[in-house]
Amino acid sequence: MRRLSLLALAVSLVACADPEEDRANPPSGLWAYMDGGVVQNTCGTEDIGGDPDTNFSLTNNGDGTFTVDQNNEEDFDCNIDGETFECPYRIGGSETFDEVSATINWRVRIDGSFPDDTRMIGEQTIDFTC
Repeated sequence: MRRLSLLALAVSLVACADPEEDRANPPSGLWAYMDGGVVQNTCGTEDIGGDPDTNFSLTNNGDGTFTVDQNNEEDFDCNIDGETFECPYRIGGSETFDEVSATINWRVRIDGSFPDDTRMIGEQTIDFTC
């Protein structure tokens, strides 16, 4: 659960696909994820790291959504609206700490845009509630 310690990441993704596709219609294929670092940390901890750079498969479903295949992690769907996209609460969970009688609930979402046919830029946000 290393993602529990992340609040927000700037992400930059690059596709290896045909640049003639429409911006609001990202091409299916292999994309590269590049961690842009922590944008904001309101958790009160200095030990917040990012995710390693990696590749993933993006599948354009042709209905205003796309699916991200993360290989060893759970796939998730995103919605496209014009040049912007959102991946609402792509993962989440909760953890109970009996020592302090508390449960922390968390969920992760991604919001971003397609500046051109083969790039997307976004921010991953993790929300915590007790």
